[in-house]
Amino acid sequence: MLKRLFGRQRTRAGFQRKPLPTRGQLLGSSRLFDQLFRIVDVETTGLNPQWDGVCEIAYAIVRGDGTIFNSGSTFVHPGKSIPASAEAVHGIRNEDVAGMPTLVEAVYGIPELYEPPLPLVAHGMDFDLGFLSRIRIFVANNSPCICTLQIARDLLPGVHQYDLVSLREALQIVDTHPELPAHRAVDDVAATCQLFNKLLSFHLENGRPDDVDYLGRCYGSSSAATAGRALDSEDLRLGRELIGFALQSRTAGYQPLTGLRVAVTGELRLWSRQETELILEALGAWVTATVSSKTNYLIAGNTAGSKLTKAQQLGIPVLDERGFAELVRCRAREGI
Repeated sequence: MLKRLFGRQRTRAGFQRKPLPTRGQLLGSSRLFDQLFRIVDVETTGLNPQWDGVCEIAYAIVRGDGTIFNSGSTFVHPGKSIPASAEAVHGIRNEDVAGMPTLVEAVYGIPELYEPPLPLVAHGMDFDLGFLSRIRIFVANNSPCICTLQIARDLLPGVHQYDLVSLREALQIVDTHPELPAHRAVDDVAATCQLFNKLLSFHLENGRPDDVDYLGRCYGSSSAATAGRALDSEDLRLGRELIGFALQSRTAGYQPLTGLRVAVTGELRLWSRQETELILEALGAWVTATVSSKTNYLIAGNTAGSKLTKAQQLGIPVLDERGFAELVRCRAREGI
């Protein structure tokens, strides 16, 4: 699915691909060393997730003992130009991301970013989650969130600085991608895999609990990015199903919502604002910033404000998320 979008997805040399072990195949005396984790990193156009965008995402599925089972990376179109200051840090140019998937498309096009559900690890977790929390299925299937920056600060009090470059030098972490600049997502993921394994060893040598939930409680993200973690399996199925349908329909040139003007307001549960707008645009709808007599539908979530009041005054149909999904189903069945 979505091969057209992800034809330029990269799997870097230096990573191994192995079948994920079943529970019965996991060996070793430590539960942390037996546990699978998902390590991620993003490169961005800036530091503020409110107006900056992701231009690269990389991941690895790694066991606590350091064995890497799966990994990959892709450039991402950030929705804006990459400023020279950001390019100077990670070396990613506007021509590198031209024609690449958006963040929503990239995550849904790489199921290994959210399947199977696994504890999430990142160095400076709050920064990565600030951008990735826009994807509901990502935050729902990546829990608990464990920050190696916090672990390092706790277990390595003698280290002068705790950025990834400094920790690489202090702990003699091997650079598996010397051809890349110091700040590239795929390289940082490889380094974080090694760092995390070393930190787990220090953690256990200090007599700390051999328990994943303990790591999550002590070194978890303080980010408010909890949307999606409360979704049940049916919510996740519906949310993923509609996004998948929208992306496939756009690829096939089928747009059952063509001609409709739709506005969105409030906090939605099943999709973020970016996901909802992607679904609408992929299916041919015109997403409007305001509500007027020309608006066909308003999709309203929690804390809906003046848009909801105006839609009710104008008699415009108001849909919740499930009502919106049913609208798509009806128009698709009718062949519109």
